[in-house]
Amino acid sequence: MKSSYYLLSFLFLAVFVYCHPSPEDKDAMEACRTELGLTAEGRPDPKDPKTRCLGACICKKRGRMVGGKMIPEKLIAHVKEMHPDADESKIRECADEANKLSDECDVSHTAMKCLHDTFGPPKHGPHGPTTPAGFI
Repeated sequence: MKSSYYLLSFLFLAVFVYCHPSPEDKDAMEACRTELGLTAEGRPDPKDPKTRCLGACICKKRGRMVGGKMIPEKLIAHVKEMHPDADESKIRECADEANKLSDECDVSHTAMKCLHDTFGPPKHGPHGPTTPAGFI
């Protein structure tokens, strides 16, 4: 059970690695938290399905997801802000694999996990160097 909690918490943070909080992302994150009824305090609750949907909501608001599917070109542009040397074909593979799923929350979650597994944490964000605290 503890390992599930830590895995979900890790994946929750991975969402913010690739939906990195620019000022626009922060606004989207706050709007999504409000829409989903989530609070900013404390750790995400791995038992709450709304937590898994936060990444999808942010990506939709930022144009990285439309109709429940990741938009590879938008995802490529965003990931390259943090990983300038990222292989576009690998980003596209993550989007394509995730887009095979039907639930938008699963699509976003799968894409973000794939990107994190493939590229690791960001080297820098669009607004300067990143730190783990910057993802929360």
